[in-house]
Amino acid sequence: MCGGKGRLHTHDTDIETVWQSHRLRKAELLFLQGKPDEALALCADAKAAVQKIEGAEYRLNEYDRVLIMIYQAKGEFTQAEQLAVESLERALHYRGRYFKDTLMCREQMGDLYIAAGRTQEAAWQYRTCLMI
Repeated sequence: MCGGKGRLHTHDTDIETVWQSHRLRKAELLFLQGKPDEALALCADAKAAVQKIEGAEYRLNEYDRVLIMIYQAKGEFTQAEQLAVESLERALHYRGRYFKDTLMCREQMGDLYIAAGRTQEAAWQYRTCLMI
């Protein structure tokens, strides 16, 4: 646990959680195979299913991380930034500012800002990661 906010790792036994995680991995593979539209549809659908699972809110960042990659690759920076901000807020809430999930969100946000040509905002995110 990290700063009292972290959750202990437990092995997933909920079949729906496992199934949606499998679909997330498949979406990542589709993206890497150069099929961003298929990846986007699958990942968005899997995220919607996870949102219906009680107590799984903290897992949404896994899905958002992939969605952000897809939106960024497609040049849809507004959608990517919106998800990145939500992910960072969620990570801060569930994990705290020092947890790797939070730092990963900040790093991805920095990468997004670089891709969008917003270097000062990117530098701030990267600097924040390094100062923690």
